[in-house]
Amino acid sequence: MDEFLNSITHEVSTKTLQDHKRNIQKLEGINLHSSEKTIVSKIRLFTTNDQLQLIKTIMKYRRFYELPVETISQYFSKIKKEDTTRLQREKDDIVLPTREEIFKEINGLYLKEDYKSYIINYLLYHYSVRNLDLQLEIINNGDEIQPDKNYLIIMKTRIKYLRQNYKTHTTYGDKIITITNKDFYKAVIEYNDKYLLKTKNLTNELKKYIVLGLNETTFARAMLKDAGVKEADKIGKSRGTSLNVIEQHYT
Repeated sequence: MDEFLNSITHEVSTKTLQDHKRNIQKLEGINLHSSEKTIVSKIRLFTTNDQLQLIKTIMKYRRFYELPVETISQYFSKIKKEDTTRLQREKDDIVLPTREEIFKEINGLYLKEDYKSYIINYLLYHYSVRNLDLQLEIINNGDEIQPDKNYLIIMKTRIKYLRQNYKTHTTYGDKIITITNKDFYKAVIEYNDKYLLKTKNLTNELKKYIVLGLNETTFARAMLKDAGVKEADKIGKSRGTSLNVIEQHYT
């Protein structure tokens, strides 16, 4: 063990070195040269936070001795993802509004002629889109359509919503929705700008416009809160998300 610690003394900061020393003390009794499967079974007994810290040391140790780390690395990625999801859900653990409350707020935006906010919230409410889906251009039918961009295309009596740039596009391809709602049509016509959003920081920008202090994730959770399987599947297809992911992360 001293050989390993001496080897990294000049590679890492003093704090990191102390962290590795503490981790090694916690790992006392575990043979770090044993099989990856055995090591994973042993560290499962620690808390998630401890596991994440210990695995960093284990992988560095095993790489020093040119031992395999693939299985341990996969396990690390798995628990890190689960922990990130848990922390996000705790952060978002607010009392979600009902659909009726959200709908009322959106109608209020239309009545106030706040068309930008109305368009954003309408698309979130009816199609559970993500932030990136709202980075779009508003064009007239017949205008040039470029690949990898999202558009609201103004037709004679309806709006065509074309998504070519969204998170799961490689899996689900282009998505086209025809919107015939008269209020939405008027809002798009009256909105006097080619771009709905002009920013790279979509998350912060959208905070200014989404109703009731929601964000894209909590909005989706509110819409799915009381949804049945059939409706959840419909929302998932519109969003470009499998039902399994919907159930795991949004309900």
